[in-house]
Amino acid sequence: MSLVSHYAASAAKKLAGFWIFLILLSGFCGSPSVFGQASVPEPSAGREPAPPFAAAYAKNGKNLCYISSVHQVSAESTAFKLIRDRFRTVNPQVVLVEGFPAASGISPGSLVEYVRRHSKDKNLDESVYAASLAIEAGDEFIGGEPSPDEMKGGLGAKGFAMRDLFGYLVVRQIPVWKRLGKNDFRGLFHDFAKNMETAYKFDDSALMSRRAFESWYERANKKKFDFDGITPAEAGPVTDGALLTQKIGVEMDRIREESILKTLKDMTARFDRIMVVYGAQHYQNEREELSEIFGPPEFFTLPAR
Repeated sequence: MSLVSHYAASAAKKLAGFWIFLILLSGFCGSPSVFGQASVPEPSAGREPAPPFAAAYAKNGKNLCYISSVHQVSAESTAFKLIRDRFRTVNPQVVLVEGFPAASGISPGSLVEYVRRHSKDKNLDESVYAASLAIEAGDEFIGGEPSPDEMKGGLGAKGFAMRDLFGYLVVRQIPVWKRLGKNDFRGLFHDFAKNMETAYKFDDSALMSRRAFESWYERANKKKFDFDGITPAEAGPVTDGALLTQKIGVEMDRIREESILKTLKDMTARFDRIMVVYGAQHYQNEREELSEIFGPPEFFTLPAR
């Protein structure tokens, strides 16, 4: 391997890690025989259970299982058990997971390495867990997230500055850090800013110091920054939200859903058995289009203990 190739490969591996860091933040109907015996079949296709649940679609040899998940961090949690249960039953050929960029393609080596390195973490992400199941089974996985250029272009077209995108991504990441037990905001912010500079190619007009970010947050959201008080709702897609980060969240949600659905359609054209593992809000956003394209689903949940 040449020196140039060595550094290119090294940069690709680092960028894959940056992505996980940044975004941890994708005709059917008829007999769902491929899904086998359900743990708890929901008797009416129109009655949607509370998440986590699986929505199963099947027709003409094509089978889709969408895990409408909740973000948990233990392999013994309900969400992880459901993922494991459905994976064993469905035997998917490809798993579409949250947080990975679609542009990285199917089972790229850098992300396979990342998943293997983090699949035994004490606080585990369900995307890493689902991807690890695919790797262990010799199956494929792919992310459904838009690229940095797609996000920058989409937000810029709506009049948002790149400085706002930088600030929004920090706010969106804070609940993830806290869920994983990471609370050293000073250190986390420093590393996050460096990673975003590389992954998003932000210039000095977008990048901020920690103190500048806190000032931006106060101006944007009209309240004092409090790391402990930040919740996922602050970066959530709230159409009439009072916070700038919520308004950005609306546009980011639109950009992400377009990417997830495009990737899902691409995977259904290439594979017969597909599993999707995404947060429950994404399923809520996508279910109408999924039903229009694939027909009504059958729901599965784990049995009550």
